[in-house]
Amino acid sequence: MIDRDVEQGERRPPAGRAHRFRVPTLLVLVALIPVLGMLVAVVSSTQRLERERQAAERLQDETVELTRLIDARTAVGMEEVASAVVVIAAELGVTPAQLEEMFGHDYEADLREARERVDADPLLQSSPRLDRIVVGLELLRPRIDAGDASFEELLEITGAAREELEEAWAARVRAHTARALQDDLPGAVQVRFQALTGAFIVLTSAADRALLTEVAITRGTTPELLSRLVDATGAYRTLVDAFVPRLGPKGQAAWEALVADPATARFQTVLETTLEELLAGETPSLAGDPYTFGTAFIDGPRWAKALDATATAAADDLTDLAAKHARDATRAVRTQIALTVVVAALSLVAALALGRSVSRPARRLSGAAHQIQEGRFALEPLPETGPRELAHTARAFNEMTSTLAAVERHAVALADDVDDPVLREELPGRTGRALQVALNRLRHTMQVAEERQAELRQAATHDGLTGLLNRAAAFEVLSRDLLRADRGAGTVVGLFVDMDSLKQINDRYGHAAGDDALRLTAEALREATRASDVVARLGGDEFLVAGLLGPDEVPGGDVAHAEELAERVRAAVAGKVVAVGDGEVVPLRCSVGIALAGAGSTAESLVSEADAALLEAKAAGKDRAGWSSAHAARRAGR
Repeated sequence: MIDRDVEQGERRPPAGRAHRFRVPTLLVLVALIPVLGMLVAVVSSTQRLERERQAAERLQDETVELTRLIDARTAVGMEEVASAVVVIAAELGVTPAQLEEMFGHDYEADLREARERVDADPLLQSSPRLDRIVVGLELLRPRIDAGDASFEELLEITGAAREELEEAWAARVRAHTARALQDDLPGAVQVRFQALTGAFIVLTSAADRALLTEVAITRGTTPELLSRLVDATGAYRTLVDAFVPRLGPKGQAAWEALVADPATARFQTVLETTLEELLAGETPSLAGDPYTFGTAFIDGPRWAKALDATATAAADDLTDLAAKHARDATRAVRTQIALTVVVAALSLVAALALGRSVSRPARRLSGAAHQIQEGRFALEPLPETGPRELAHTARAFNEMTSTLAAVERHAVALADDVDDPVLREELPGRTGRALQVALNRLRHTMQVAEERQAELRQAATHDGLTGLLNRAAAFEVLSRDLLRADRGAGTVVGLFVDMDSLKQINDRYGHAAGDDALRLTAEALREATRASDVVARLGGDEFLVAGLLGPDEVPGGDVAHAEELAERVRAAVAGKVVAVGDGEVVPLRCSVGIALAGAGSTAESLVSEADAALLEAKAAGKDRAGWSSAHAARRAGR
């Protein structure tokens, strides 16, 4: 209720003398409205600038990660080039010492430097998949040094590393693109990011182009190889035209240095000339002559390093621009805060001065406003007394009070149930109609947000292609099952499932057929397992099946149940075929590694043992299920 002491102490003038006087100084009150609006705008602007600063800092972190990918991709490419020189020379009967004598260049030093760069690259050592590829490369190195490694073996390993790094790059770019829709960064920053993306793609397409040209010269050409070379050359030319204008100052300088370098120009001419000869159906002029071939390709590493320098410079440009934007946003935030403090102080001084002349009506408004703030809307109407402006304000306040009471009902209903019938009632007054629109929009936004949350939960825990659990979600459920098993609920069995022919399907029939094969494999795993079992895609063509086996659940014990489950999974996959067109189908096959959890087992150790069993099953001939030798040793020791 309104303060009655104030009301009772109030003395009304006689009717004949009643008047509402104007106080010129009260006009300042009108100025408070734009001042308050300015304060709101300043706060909003400060929040926006802070978001921009945080977005710029995130972009700096992303650029660091992308630069690491560029460094790793370059390291792999350098070892691939240096190793290819030694391998091809060995096939032609030329030793590294003879190469140095022929061309006056220490190729063995290049190879050592390239290997050291790969071994020291933190990204190549931190990823399990890349680490396995690097281990394979390390195993091949002694054979390269001995001169009995083939060019094809080298390309298989380095090609896998390049593909993995390019997939990681694409994933980073997709993540940035999705975030860029929310982070309102300036267009110049986005242009620099596009330049960096283009530089990396130019780097990879250029490497593909040089490699395909080298294969065509040393191994001969095929229609497929020529088609890939034409595509790589066309992609390189198109991307260069697109990304060079977007480069920043450092990127432009690096690119201009590349273009002006006679060595890179010579190597570019070699690539162009060889392609023209191949398209004309001629044997490349560099084929069959090791000295001429070596002389032509001696500038290749310098060309590749110049491209890498351009990509790295593009990353530096993006980092510099993001850092500048972060600094500018920080300065602007400080300026806005200082301005807010000054405006707020001035407003407070003005309000105190005006309060002395309009204290009683202001106290009534303040008391009523506090009750509104506390959520009590059942107020007696304010007297429409005092200066004309305050009288009009009291009238508007009375109208707003009734509107707020209705809004409260709508807000409570909205918090409890977005489909409450109360929300279909019209709010009173002009302000009520405006609030009605806002509430309706909020209601729709809440409904959309609930739907988006459900979609995000699904995307965070499931593989997008197969619909199975992803690795993180699978390990979380598996860890819970292991805890239950430790409390005596049973034994956890784990199966590591790997498709036997996905690469061949992808290579021969395309990735669409490979995706069908993955989906059919996931379908087979679901059909062969219980609803309570963990069925997940770990990545690529690797799957996990795990489940908690209750005490005395299956006659024959845990081992028999695990073997029966593994065979059921293998048979289910073998019962699927992929349609590849024209009535042709390709049967699917898989290998299965089996593991049983023991005391103290973790999700990682159980999957690791099943993975080891899978490798032994594949080594024994594929399309089979088996235990690891470690499991056999444990059983023999019982």
